[in-house]
Amino acid sequence: MVDRESYQASYYQLRYAADTGLDIRNYDFFLELLNLKPGKRVLDVGSGLGVLAAAMSSYGAEVVGVDVSPFAVKEAQKRYPEARFVLLNGTHLDREFQSGSFDALTCVQVLEHIPLGEVDSFISQMAKCLREGGHLLVSVPITDNLSDRWLVFRNQYLRGDYRPPTAIDSSFDPTHLWRIGDLNLLIDRFRMYSLEVERVRKLYYVPWILDRLNWGRLISFLPVCWLEQFLKGATVLFRKGAVGEMTQTVQFSAFWSDLPGTSGLACLKKLLA
Repeated sequence: MVDRESYQASYYQLRYAADTGLDIRNYDFFLELLNLKPGKRVLDVGSGLGVLAAAMSSYGAEVVGVDVSPFAVKEAQKRYPEARFVLLNGTHLDREFQSGSFDALTCVQVLEHIPLGEVDSFISQMAKCLREGGHLLVSVPITDNLSDRWLVFRNQYLRGDYRPPTAIDSSFDPTHLWRIGDLNLLIDRFRMYSLEVERVRKLYYVPWILDRLNWGRLISFLPVCWLEQFLKGATVLFRKGAVGEMTQTVQFSAFWSDLPGTSGLACLKKLLA
């Protein structure tokens, strides 16, 4: 019987060997939110091939990445020697790092890979590593929406992709272990460990619209940054021990204010929320 951690490491070795790591272009605003500068210490939990860690290092920050995949850690260290990478399960961060030893933590598309029964321990470990007033930036896929249901239908019935029996969302990734369908409930879990929400940014992915527009060659004139905002998921920025501007926190549709607003986009947002 192969334990879960070994299975995940094996699965991601195959994935990372194919070099399907993080596309940093979709996460440029992470770097802006964290306000990185020389002297800051940052921990990237679930660092994969090290792309985000390397980008943060370019700002002069001291960055450490941890990942469960031996292949990913070895490859990341080879590619980005300016950062340090450690083979470690995120639920055991205290074995390697002292409490309050980081100014910021990033956790990008990782939380959904943690077994539901270990999520609280995982969050607790991250909170311990973060200094008072430090920031934790989390990105998670939100699965209880029309977009996710469309992707499941498209992947399985239109593309004919194989869906493993254990797959619970549109990615068909067997290492996604729980469904994150209510962002407010997730925020409550972070608050249990003195992590208060400073900002939430909710993004939508509407593939059937983008595909149709692309077929008609109607979106070639749009800025790339507009199109990349249709990435499915949500990004959440947490602050330890301090409540930020709650007027931004409660406005989950703030994403739309980043673009020139139109009534059409506003209506689409309501349909997909």
